[in-house]
Amino acid sequence: MNIFRISYKSKKRILTAINSSSIVVAILLFSLHSFGQTKEDEVVQEGKLIYRTAIAVEYGSEIVKTKYPVIKGISSTNVAYLNATQSVCIFFSDTDPSKIVLSISFNSEGRIENATINNQLRDASSQEQSLYKMMKTIEADVSSTSSYKKYGNTKFMFVPINDSKGKRVYLLTSSEKEGVITFGNDYLVTFDSDNSINKRIAIHKNLMWTEIETKEKGKDITEAWHTHLPETGNKITATDIYTILRYEKITRWKKYSVITETLVSVWDCSTDNLMYLPRQEWDKILVKK
Repeated sequence: MNIFRISYKSKKRILTAINSSSIVVAILLFSLHSFGQTKEDEVVQEGKLIYRTAIAVEYGSEIVKTKYPVIKGISSTNVAYLNATQSVCIFFSDTDPSKIVLSISFNSEGRIENATINNQLRDASSQEQSLYKMMKTIEADVSSTSSYKKYGNTKFMFVPINDSKGKRVYLLTSSEKEGVITFGNDYLVTFDSDNSINKRIAIHKNLMWTEIETKEKGKDITEAWHTHLPETGNKITATDIYTILRYEKITRWKKYSVITETLVSVWDCSTDNLMYLPRQEWDKILVKK
């Protein structure tokens, strides 16, 4: 079994392949000693929310590009949100942002082939207008301030969310190079009731990137992890979960872990569930490899 490790202690890529079957012991420890969690915690909910919202925008944009390339009057600003059973990507009028030109809905599976398309012009709801204003505000903020670190060959993706937890936008750094995954250099920006920026929070203050590789020296890479600096906290972040969800099938990861000084967060890519293991136990497992 192959594992690769990614370290946040350097802005450069660190990729180490390790042959180890002992990592399987971790799964047994989860079951025998109940280190895992049985109830989905808030970070998991938030990570899945970011993922479903972001993927709806990605798929919605792809559908418009391939099926509706000749439609006139669509704004370059499009957003998405979740309702009870669906994720919805909306496209505003470029002359009147209070109007929705196109709506594309996805069921809970989020598959592009099951999308429902509505091209009937309608008024934007107050929630939809708020998402639009948040998006325009964050776009202007990134362009006009030095609050956000920028790296070459990368771009920001904005994920605005307006729900019972409040108004917020996640800024995610993604590579402009095909076949490259990035973790880090991400931000949470909160907004007040007037859709003005309230606070900017750097989630990870550095950037890790690695090429998508399914094999290392002829062996499958099925386990991967990265470490967190103390300032990032002792658990996996919602943005980490988004990135794992985005690439777990492409990479063929079975497990992805985030390692801190006291705790290891282990994401099961086959079930999309999160479990925790004390760092001391994790270290013992690796020593036995």
